[in-house]
Amino acid sequence: MNSLLKTIRPYASLVALLCFCQTINAHNLFKTELGLPTSGTSKRTTIKAHLQPGETIDLFDQPLPGCIFHWWITHYWRDTSMMQDLKVRLYYDGEQEPTVEVSLAQFFSVLLGKELYHYNNAALNILPKNALNCYFPIPYQSLKMELYNSGETQTSIWFMADYHEYGSEIELTQLRFRVIPKRENPAGNSFLMADLSGNGFIAGMTVGVRVVSDSDSWYHTGGDLFLLDGESDPNPIRGIGGEDVFNMSFGAWPVHTDWVGTLHKSEGKRSFEPGAEVIMYRIFGPAPIWFKKSAIVRFGSRPNETESIIYAYLDSSKTEALVTPLTWQLGGPFPLSDKIEFHNQKTWADDALSNWPTQYDADFGQYKTESETTTYRIPVEAASERAWVDMAQHFRGIRKGNEGTQPNEVFAYAVGEFDIATSGDYQIQFAYDDDAILWIDGEEAHRGKHEKGFSKVNLTHSLSKGRHNVKVKLSNRDNRQWRVWAFNFHVSPSEKE
Repeated sequence: MNSLLKTIRPYASLVALLCFCQTINAHNLFKTELGLPTSGTSKRTTIKAHLQPGETIDLFDQPLPGCIFHWWITHYWRDTSMMQDLKVRLYYDGEQEPTVEVSLAQFFSVLLGKELYHYNNAALNILPKNALNCYFPIPYQSLKMELYNSGETQTSIWFMADYHEYGSEIELTQLRFRVIPKRENPAGNSFLMADLSGNGFIAGMTVGVRVVSDSDSWYHTGGDLFLLDGESDPNPIRGIGGEDVFNMSFGAWPVHTDWVGTLHKSEGKRSFEPGAEVIMYRIFGPAPIWFKKSAIVRFGSRPNETESIIYAYLDSSKTEALVTPLTWQLGGPFPLSDKIEFHNQKTWADDALSNWPTQYDADFGQYKTESETTTYRIPVEAASERAWVDMAQHFRGIRKGNEGTQPNEVFAYAVGEFDIATSGDYQIQFAYDDDAILWIDGEEAHRGKHEKGFSKVNLTHSLSKGRHNVKVKLSNRDNRQWRVWAFNFHVSPSEKE
């Protein structure tokens, strides 16, 4: 026994040190990313009030620069359903309209109409009898925080906010805290959680699923997809399975940590059975997801009731209009053959769009089971999202499991049109991974292969005033970014020397 203790004692000390460091990091949540002052004047606001139906009260109203580091609220503990009726509004820097307007339930990630559950992580917790705590820093030049009772009954509330007040000479970050709720019933193949314009970072996310479809597990969908900075430096981040972004394996499990965990999981049902519920969270404390121009946040989904919350910090701005097709016409998918190299493999989609068939059977691989073959109405229409086109969203397989639903060893085509206002030389930004060919007005403009992940090429092309045709042929294979099957294309005037 003594020898065993001598063996494990150094490791126990290391584990204790790691836990201590994690706690320190959690207590300084996003302080470095926000560039906040190391100190300020510590202050607290405390309120007790009776909130009548239809009444709005000010919880916090400060005209000087500062940052809320923690706020706590509770309401009469028997009224757990009031979390749905009480609405939080945040007005930053003299705004007339609130930047944040969500229910208490949404703010604290109580989703799918649930009344209350207890949990604890680095950013949020709900302790017994409605003790709601938020540790996301909320910086401001000035801030008004309201609570509105949208319900039909009175309730009593108690509120405290711990904050630092800074001098007016402090140049505070322009990043502002956002809470973005989304809900679909049923969801499609890809559930849009947020579309953000400006500079900032994703701080956390919660996803709730109530299973309706029993065709397969909800997490065999590709999980999270972040399409970042399509305007300037396109960068996709994609998960393997729906549970993996929450650092789980082979399903969801009832655990809470500072950064990841399961808020709610229904008992007595397997994850793919109708009526099963799961709500999972991820706080990106150790690794926030930064973007400079924009962020599109999606989650692979099935036709289930799906709800999400995105927590972000954003310095919002209007991005310039991009010269790119508004919609794309997709043709495919086709199997990649080992015997015929991608660049020489021909299909009906090589023909002009007017000659494409109106229906196509994808009779191979992940698109075929013993009883079913996937049939597509051609062309498949795809909207351009900040110059992004995600083919995986439109060509997902039907075989069970994430190997079956997430396309691999396939290729497809996208055809679109864009307008040029003035003749001249233009820069074409084309970003992709795996194999691709790009045609402009029927002439090949680029042919390449990116084997080490997603990257872009910049091309200079002379374009006349008027409408132009663009065509993309793109493959999807396993590489260093799990089955990302997306590309980014847009045109801008060449820079003058």
